[in-house]
Amino acid sequence: MSQIHVVQSGWKPEHQKPLFYRVWLVGDRKWHALFLLAVMAVVVTGVFHTTESFFSGFLAFCMMLSTIAALLLPVHIEINAEGIVRTILGRKSFIAWEDIRGYRTQRNGMLLLSRKTRFLLEAFRGCFLPIPPSMMPEVQYRFRIYVDKDGN
Repeated sequence: MSQIHVVQSGWKPEHQKPLFYRVWLVGDRKWHALFLLAVMAVVVTGVFHTTESFFSGFLAFCMMLSTIAALLLPVHIEINAEGIVRTILGRKSFIAWEDIRGYRTQRNGMLLLSRKTRFLLEAFRGCFLPIPPSMMPEVQYRFRIYVDKDGN
């Protein structure tokens, strides 16, 4: 016996429910986080022994910690009809769908780009959106709805 599915004629992408997920390197990939911390310890120790200055070692520690802090903190991500909201330590940043001209899918996330065509320094000009492998199909579906809606 066949089933009949009711199709809503007024469905639009705006009616899509928001997608929430969390990415945390320390919780999700412990070995990657330990590797980063070990590299940081080696660099700080090398600076301390080379300069023989506690202040230089402490300065190197602070600089290294500030660069990898975003990787070690949990990131809460919401994908909704207006755009992408990233929350780190209670601080929210918003990326509207209109600001995303293109994207490149990578194995652990997406690189959001401000241009559709490829360019030399796109890795430095784009914004990386980390995505767990289990969420990748759903996030790709959302990008097809919101970013690729004009057929590009």
